[in-house]
Amino acid sequence: MLPKRRSDFVALALLAGCLPAGCLPPETPAAPKPLVDADLAELAHAWNVSAHVVGTKTTISEQDAVEMHGRTVTIGAGYTSPWHGSCEQANRTKQTSSLVEITADVDLSPAGRATAKEFGLAKDVTEYKLTCATSPNTPPLTIYLTGKRAMTCFGGVCYLLTRN
Repeated sequence: MLPKRRSDFVALALLAGCLPAGCLPPETPAAPKPLVDADLAELAHAWNVSAHVVGTKTTISEQDAVEMHGRTVTIGAGYTSPWHGSCEQANRTKQTSSLVEITADVDLSPAGRATAKEFGLAKDVTEYKLTCATSPNTPPLTIYLTGKRAMTCFGGVCYLLTRN
């Protein structure tokens, strides 16, 4: 039988060994702990352009591609790259892709394919496509990842990236 008066309830709660504030749920629930996003942890870094491979159907000169060396592609909740500009918040998709198919799409020579492989990209890479949620005019960024090595292609040139 429940007490009818509040003072009786408080007395009953004290007898039961708990204070009224300790027996009731908090007024505001505790904030949930942020989820660890393993994909974002793998991807979210400053990536340094270390090398490049020029495709056969590009309008970018070898010298223009060389000038990108040392530049940074930064990925976090959004992304910034020398080719795509900046995006504050990005959606992403993930799939496994074949390095042979990717380099064939960009029309890399066999020597260019060998360079990408020698750089440290695996036969199968994790492909992330980042699409800007905050600015639809910002072009999507696709990055192909194998551990601390990655590649992104733009304008018929594939830039080989190392994680900083």
